Amino acid sequence: MQVSAEVVIQRPVAEVFAYVADLQNAVEWAPGVLEAARTRGEPGERGTIYDMLVREGKRSVAYRMQVLEVEVDRRFRYRASNEQAGARGGDTIYDFAGAGRDTRVRRTTLWEAPPLVRAFAPLIEWRARRPVWRHLDELKRHLESGGGAGGGSGTSERQD
Repeated sequence: MQVSAEVVIQRPVAEVFAYVADLQNAVEWAPGVLEAARTRGEPGERGTIYDMLVREGKRSVAYRMQVLEVEVDRRFRYRASNEQAGARGGDTIYDFAGAGRDTRVRRTTLWEAPPLVRAFAPLIEWRARRPVWRHLDELKRHLESGGGAGGGSGTSERQD
């Protein structure tokens, strides 16, 4: 299954890409991300691993994010998994296109669904679009208000 959304951010593509490609920054803008720590590799490099704590409803869930694909200023892809549950959460892809000082960002979330769930795919995909839009809206708001590269706090834990 797949859900996508896109937004235009009034910041240069190199700045937006560098900020998104370091998942430790997610605590500053991604709804529900409570903690993010890089455990292996370097920001923006294939194979880098991050451990994240994400609020899902009333509980906090630990995820491991592994960077799968990097095309500087063009594409960033990672896979989420929850080792405690033995589950793979799916892949998230960010595609970037620069146009002067603006950047078009498209976020696509992909995940495998069991056959029974696939029968309800249109309804599930419709419901899943809301958090994807929310992530992009928060990223846009944060970067356009002066956060991020050159203006962010650099924290790796959100205080909610």
